[in-house]
Amino acid sequence: MRAELGEIAVFPLPEHAGLTPIPVRLPQRLGEHTAVQRSEGVEVTGVHPYVRGERQRRIHWPATTRRGTLQVHQFAAERTADTVVLLDVLADVVNPVTGASSLDETFRAAAGLVRAYLRTHDRVGVVSVGGATRWLQPRSGQGYFYRIVESVLEVRKDRAYRTDGLSLLPPPALPEGALVYVITPLTDQRIFDILHQVRGRANPMVVVEIPTGEPVLEPGDTEGELALRLWRADRDAMRFALVERGIAVVAHWPGETLDLTLAPLLRTRIHGGTR
Repeated sequence: MRAELGEIAVFPLPEHAGLTPIPVRLPQRLGEHTAVQRSEGVEVTGVHPYVRGERQRRIHWPATTRRGTLQVHQFAAERTADTVVLLDVLADVVNPVTGASSLDETFRAAAGLVRAYLRTHDRVGVVSVGGATRWLQPRSGQGYFYRIVESVLEVRKDRAYRTDGLSLLPPPALPEGALVYVITPLTDQRIFDILHQVRGRANPMVVVEIPTGEPVLEPGDTEGELALRLWRADRDAMRFALVERGIAVVAHWPGETLDLTLAPLLRTRIHGGTR
């Protein structure tokens, strides 16, 4: 008797993430993120002179006494965010020391980001580039998490299709103003074409680098040491070029939490480009 073997899909274990950095500008939709714009939120950002029609219970009495005129609390707007996780699957690089796969680490980081933003009721989408371009338009809801992860798992099949160039990113995949996380080992120069496309659409962007480790050298290999220094300089130059263009770059090391990776983004503002 013969029976066909079924296919088992093993979902990646998402990296833990509680932080959800946001860009400066957010869509005009009610959400859980504190925006820089003023509105009817709950977080106090300062005081301003009283204007007829404002609620008297918002009067800030210490400031009123100090300035001699009525002063009221000023609140920040609360908005939702659109987030797109873009995966670089152009190459699967194995760390020569740890044996970690850059593709596996990319999947885990992507799953963690998707889950974190969906939990704050944001709209989240995913795009994968390499072989074929696969994408899901941003939507919300915890149930959407599994659809996104299933799409990410299909990426390994797409890598069988090799192309010289990369397709243009479809406009619906990157809504205007959406925050784009590009998860990449920065080992294939073609990813810079994708970064240029995203920047050309003025989307705020964060590059999450997946470190792949340094080449292992034999003791006394002077030529190898010179090549390693050049390799390090080339990597530093790539990161510097991205930062010079106003693109935030953070490194996600295997074993570290995504919160540790994303924490530096809370100390700065994520701006979009200009069209």
